[in-house]
Amino acid sequence: MKKTSFILSFVVGVISLLSIVTQAQPVQKFAHLGDFRLESGKKQYDWASQLRAMIAQNISKTFNDDMEKAAGAVKAKVLIIVSKQDHMVNPHPALDFSKLIKARILELNSDCGHLGTDCEIGKVDESVNKFLSE
Repeated sequence: MKKTSFILSFVVGVISLLSIVTQAQPVQKFAHLGDFRLESGKKQYDWASQLRAMIAQNISKTFNDDMEKAAGAVKAKVLIIVSKQDHMVNPHPALDFSKLIKARILELNSDCGHLGTDCEIGKVDESVNKFLSE
């Protein structure tokens, strides 16, 4: 059930992303990100590898899936950057984890979704520089 929900969320995210790129945003804005089409076998294997990595990602796996124990292992100061409109990677687990580790949070809220850090690079630069200077 979880994988089905993830795949459905992922498909919705891709559709949303394509909609943003093709309709709401000038294509030039995303030109530096490359071609999303899966024409060559290499790109298909790369895309599939990235999907497997995202599905398998679990920060609490080595702590018997206990997020509080995983949080206890974090000793560094942390800045978490999420895009509220991201439909490819759900920002809520990162926000929940940020509360456990008392991390600083930068929430981006633009129509760029998963590409929010690109669209709001000024905010990202400012927050990262401020965080690193403390």
